[in-house]
Amino acid sequence: MTTIYFLLAPPAFSRWHAVASDELWHLYEGGPIELRISDPNVNAVHATRLDRVTDATRPVAVVPASHWQAARVLGDYALIGATVAPGFEFADFTFLASQRELAAKLRDPIDRALL
Repeated sequence: MTTIYFLLAPPAFSRWHAVASDELWHLYEGGPIELRISDPNVNAVHATRLDRVTDATRPVAVVPASHWQAARVLGDYALIGATVAPGFEFADFTFLASQRELAAKLRDPIDRALL
């Protein structure tokens, strides 16, 4: 298992990417963030809001292995962590923009902006 943490502040965002292992996103501070997740074939995009614990939100979310993921900050900033298990390897990492046919399936302007 590997873990990192990083700071995002608009206009920065986490570009659409996939890793070969499950990834757990953690919101440590700031936020909220919108985590966008798609199946490996980009058939549908699901948006999850990471924020303080309420009836509707949680500060963590899991992205299944090989699923596409992107994130954007909805507030002033977000300190985010990502835990990957089994551990992250650069060889297992792909940007969606490099997969032109799949990237072309993104129709929502928000999703296209995260390429």
